[in-house]
Amino acid sequence: MLRLQAMPESTRRPAIVRRVIAVEGALILLAWGMARLLDRPLFELIVFDWEGIAAGLLATVPPCAAMVWSTRTTMPPFPGVRRDVERLIVPLFRGVSSRDMALVALLAGVGEEVFFRGLLQTGLAGWAGVWPALLLTSILFGALHWVTPIYALLAGLVGLYLGAFMAVSGNLIVPILVHALYDFFALRYLAGQSRALAEGEAATGGERAAGGGDAGRSGDGTGGPGAGAEAPGGPGGGVAAAPGPPQPGTGA
Repeated sequence: MLRLQAMPESTRRPAIVRRVIAVEGALILLAWGMARLLDRPLFELIVFDWEGIAAGLLATVPPCAAMVWSTRTTMPPFPGVRRDVERLIVPLFRGVSSRDMALVALLAGVGEEVFFRGLLQTGLAGWAGVWPALLLTSILFGALHWVTPIYALLAGLVGLYLGAFMAVSGNLIVPILVHALYDFFALRYLAGQSRALAEGEAATGGERAAGGGDAGRSGDGTGGPGAGAEAPGGPGGGVAAAPGPPQPGTGA
């Protein structure tokens, strides 16, 4: 008889990756089922041609550049959005490998674009017209990406961008490529920023700890000229507690 053994913890995918696989897989199945029920084309809208691939690659550049700019500017509301992302989203992907980030990005690109742009936007276009359908789908896209009100608004604008390419090209491969490549770039970039911030905080904490130790030795009567003299601020005033590291989400 075959014995089923639990998968070692070290080989299991992180929880966020398994959740994305489940959610995006369900979204693809839902879109496929609704398209079959309504007798509408869906996967036929994905056309692998050089024109569509080139358009998708080129269209990825502006949102990636905008994302990098948003992490560096002090213009409202971006510092607040940056803190929310660092506090609520970045920790979910801490320790996730580049391969799993690529899987997450690909599934999000296919699942969400097939559902929002392939099913909803094209379906609504036949009822309300192309541009009202684009607006309605983008509002729903932003609402379902709710983290904070501002984040949902920005997600809605991204939905407008993706939907406009679908409306103009008629080829679902364009928004799929933009969505997937942007997500992968954003995850890798934010993970790098998070590591750099953590390393900087660790180095600063080590320097503070070393400085506190030196201060303690000079004030406890065991070292240096003037040892044993009372420090300003009363007895024991020469040993000051070092401030703690910045709290997550306060910005670099």
